[in-house]
Amino acid sequence: MIIIRKIYKNISKIYSRFLDCISHYEVNNYRETLNSYLNNNKNISEDWNNIRGDYEKIGNDIRKAIKNYDE
Repeated sequence: MIIIRKIYKNISKIYSRFLDCISHYEVNNYRETLNSYLNNNKNISEDWNNIRGDYEKIGNDIRKAIKNYDE
């Protein structure tokens, strides 16, 4: 989930360069949608939080394994 959030933040940075081509209403609508998605962490179901926690643990284990392999 963290990776997805970072991707959406990068998309919003790139998209902000092209805002001049889009009407003011569409820009505000897009920003509200993006902000509601990024700030929706409190409303995510408990199951999804467990899944996200499992992926974070797996990611940490992979990083540790790579670090130990390099040493």
